[in-house]
Amino acid sequence: MLIFCKMSGKFFTLVEIIVSLSIFSLLSATLISVYQTAFSATNSLMGRSVTFENTRITLDLITRDLQTAYYDSGKVPFWHWKPDGKPASWGVYRNELLAFIASTGLKPNKNCKSSLCEVKYQLYYATNPKDSKNGWIRRSVTGDYTSTKKNKRWNIYSDQKAGYTTDSSEPVSTFTANSNSSEYYYRVMPYVTMFSFTCYDKKGNIIEPDKTISKEGDACSATVFPFSVDVTIKTMDKESWNKWLDLFAEGDYPDCEPVTASSFRKKHERTFTKTVYLGERG
Repeated sequence: MLIFCKMSGKFFTLVEIIVSLSIFSLLSATLISVYQTAFSATNSLMGRSVTFENTRITLDLITRDLQTAYYDSGKVPFWHWKPDGKPASWGVYRNELLAFIASTGLKPNKNCKSSLCEVKYQLYYATNPKDSKNGWIRRSVTGDYTSTKKNKRWNIYSDQKAGYTTDSSEPVSTFTANSNSSEYYYRVMPYVTMFSFTCYDKKGNIIEPDKTISKEGDACSATVFPFSVDVTIKTMDKESWNKWLDLFAEGDYPDCEPVTASSFRKKHERTFTKTVYLGERG
């Protein structure tokens, strides 16, 4: 059978056209598949690149703060708080925390007169996986002045207790797990599954963190000023983070991780650890 299609004085048969279309379709499908694979790989690489860059910037910030940590013959507390449990009374502040005095270059405002600030780092504790702050490492920095007046929450030479306050406007201790003794936290890095610290003395022995499980108003113990600190961050890219959260059933997050979610997290999360040397300061 001939089809009425003429090119260069020749006719194409229906069979030839069908074969040509089949070959064209096959080539198109192959090209689309290659494009989709390349696009997916590019997105994955971009996601990893963003994750690496976010982590690098965060670790650099923590390093700069820790290396300017201030020590004055034991008069200024250094507090590493890591309770065995997660006291519900601390609410969103119940995760592991590191707090210290530092001559940081990133002060809360330009009105601060003292070079010393109270600095705290903590991972936000969320009970709802869809919480907009879930997975964020946060930093709180308290200076001697707010934007308008002298800041009563800045009290670096206060009582050596930690985790205690009787009045949020004039706290007794330099540090509490919540914001009663400091300015509010701001976000530093998202999609973090674990944020932890290990402190060492000059002999390389681990300095045990304060493990007090207290209700608001109870005093905790300031920890020994360290010679070095290991900072560990476990994180995922945005796409993996969202898929991981989708694997939790209602009510499971964060303490009852399903096996499927655990397997997915271990496969897709990346672990970064940096050792920050503070040296012998007393």
